[in-house]
Amino acid sequence: MKENKNKILESKTFDIEFSNNEIIKILYKDLIKYPNSKLASYFYCLNKIPKRNNHIFIDRNYNTFMQLVDFLKTEKIPKFKNKVEKNNFFDELNYWGIKLKIEKTEPLIFDTSFCPNYFTINKNNNILQKNNKSRGIVLLKRKININNPFIEFYISIGNNNNSSNNNNKIFLALIDPKKFKTKYITSSFTNNVPFVFFWDIFGNKLYRQNGEKIKNLDLNKECKCYLNFQVNKYGMKYDHLKNSIELLRNDINLGVVVDNIPSFLTPAIEINVEECKIQLLNNNIQQEKIFI
Repeated sequence: MKENKNKILESKTFDIEFSNNEIIKILYKDLIKYPNSKLASYFYCLNKIPKRNNHIFIDRNYNTFMQLVDFLKTEKIPKFKNKVEKNNFFDELNYWGIKLKIEKTEPLIFDTSFCPNYFTINKNNNILQKNNKSRGIVLLKRKININNPFIEFYISIGNNNNSSNNNNKIFLALIDPKKFKTKYITSSFTNNVPFVFFWDIFGNKLYRQNGEKIKNLDLNKECKCYLNFQVNKYGMKYDHLKNSIELLRNDINLGVVVDNIPSFLTPAIEINVEECKIQLLNNNIQQEKIFI
C-alpha cells in the first residue's frame, strides 16, 4: 500500500500558471527536492488539502522560475546570458529558501601536464618540491567556481632562502586555461604570460592584466601575520554571487576583493625560489581569523 502511494507521489504534478499566461507542468517530487525550503513547505501544504485542484497561480517571473525548475531537475547551475539574469536566479533561490547543495568537490592537485620537469611532485599530486634555481609555473587541476570556491596551501621555503629577498618570488594567479600553453610553464607572468591577475605573496601586491597593460594594486595591509615565517598558509576564496576573489594569508582575510572575475578560471603558481615545498590542502570550509 505504501509502495503504491510512493508511486503516485512520484508521478504527481502541479500545473503552475504565471502572469504572462504561461502554464507549466512540474513534478511534485522536484518541487520538494529541498525539503527544508519555503518552496517545499508551500507544496507540502497544497498536497495535504483534500480534493484540491492542482492548478495554481504563482506571481513570479516565468523565465527565472523555469531556470529554477531546471536546476531542481539537474542540480546544475544554469548558464546565464548576463549578470542580471544570474542575479535574478540567485534571488529566486533566496526567495524560496533554497540553499545550494555543494557536497562533492574536486580534489585540489597539481596538473602534471602543465608543470616543469624540474618540479618534483608526489604520487598523490598534492605536494610539490623544488630544489634548483630555475623558475617555473605549475597549474592546479581544479577550476575555481561555485562548486570549488576555496583553495589553500602551505608554502615552506628552505633555510637558505629569505622571503624578504627581492630575488625570491612566488605568485598565485588565476588564468584562462584556453589561453595558457605548455611553453609558458618555464616563463613568468611578468613576461607576457596571459593571466587575469596574480598576487605577489611576498611583496603583498596585486597585478591585474587589462589587455596588454598590467595594473599594480598595492594591497595596503600591514599586520603581524606578515612576519617572515618559514612556513606560511595561503588561500583564495571565490564569491559566485559577486564574481569576486578574496585572498588569505595565515588565515587572515586581507580584506581585498578583486571584482568582475570570470567564472571557471584555473589557479596557477609561479615559483622563483631555489628551495621550496608547496602542500595543497583540501579544506573547503576555511576558518578565518579576524581583526578585533
